[in-house]
Amino acid sequence: MYDLGILGGMGSEATETLFHRILSCTETQKDQDFPEIVILNKSGIPDRSAYLLGKSEENPLPALQEGIRELNLLPVGRIALPCNTAHAFYEDIQAVSDFPVINMLESSLEYIYRIRPGARVCILGTLGTVQTRVYERYNHFPLEICYPDEACCEEVHALIYDIKTGIHDSSDDFAARLAGVMERTAAAEKAPQPVFLLACTELSVLGVDCFPDFSVLDALDIAAQVAVAAGSKKLKAFGPYDAQVITEIAARYR
Repeated sequence: MYDLGILGGMGSEATETLFHRILSCTETQKDQDFPEIVILNKSGIPDRSAYLLGKSEENPLPALQEGIRELNLLPVGRIALPCNTAHAFYEDIQAVSDFPVINMLESSLEYIYRIRPGARVCILGTLGTVQTRVYERYNHFPLEICYPDEACCEEVHALIYDIKTGIHDSSDDFAARLAGVMERTAAAEKAPQPVFLLACTELSVLGVDCFPDFSVLDALDIAAQVAVAAGSKKLKAFGPYDAQVITEIAARYR
């Protein structure tokens, strides 16, 4: 049995980023210490935001469930879904899975609650993620969720799709655009500053280190560490994250 199956392709670079983050946060001495992973890069899954926003009639759920059924056959110990917006279909995805599907949104909110109880969490994601309020669906913790203003949300959405489609801005240019959104949002927010959550796996490509002036966490980083710890692999110090808290969150996916 594989330790982990990744249902990817949403987008492909984000899937690659998840795999790389998993390798980066695993404590290893030799090849055999890494988790055994299978990646199903189903790039043909219809656009999740376009469907949720009523701009497309192509429902991504059948393709998502098809991917889960393919992973069931291998089998895998658990499944990671490197797409925040796809979690709008989480219950229907889990329903056809023989294995636990890591809920990246719930895990991220629990992590923030455990380290910053009472924090305000500002969601940076696609309009599909923002307008469906899918993070609020999994906010089982006393956290206040907030969003940038409408213009900033649209700017973040455009940035995400520029990254998806390979617009040839540098990573520094992309990061500067997102930092500008954070700066304007922080200026409009009451003190203290919110925790900004990179809630789209395309934004994860940039990484939290690009934003030293803000409190920033990445949902994909948290999902990667949960996947490693759930497979009983040893976490090493990784970014600003607390490995013990991650390990406790991961226990439900064992």
